[in-house]
Amino acid sequence: MIGGVLFDKDGTLLDFDASWGPVNRKVALIAAGGDQGLADRLLEACGMDPVTGAIVPDSLFASGNTREIAEGMIAAGAVVPLETLVPGIDDCFAEAALLSVPITELEPLFARLHGRGLRLG
Repeated sequence: MIGGVLFDKDGTLLDFDASWGPVNRKVALIAAGGDQGLADRLLEACGMDPVTGAIVPDSLFASGNTREIAEGMIAAGAVVPLETLVPGIDDCFAEAALLSVPITELEPLFARLHGRGLRLG
């Protein structure tokens, strides 16, 4: 008998590409000092297609931490220094919750599951 369901948010409850794509684009543009061509190259270097917005599994954007992403961007030619880029990325990522795109209406989903006696986490 199943007593509960534990969810992972990105890719399960939230559309990963739609939620993180705009944030990653903003981060890349900051790292590129406003140069869109360079920003596109930084997106590719970190695992995001600048045209489709698709993010490669196991890429820096999919699984790297802020510092790793910043280091990857700098290695790919970012013009913003690491000590400035890391907190800038942190700020953008902290705002990301406001841009999250759910895969479905979450409130009714959780209400139905809870109504069946399941514990949710």
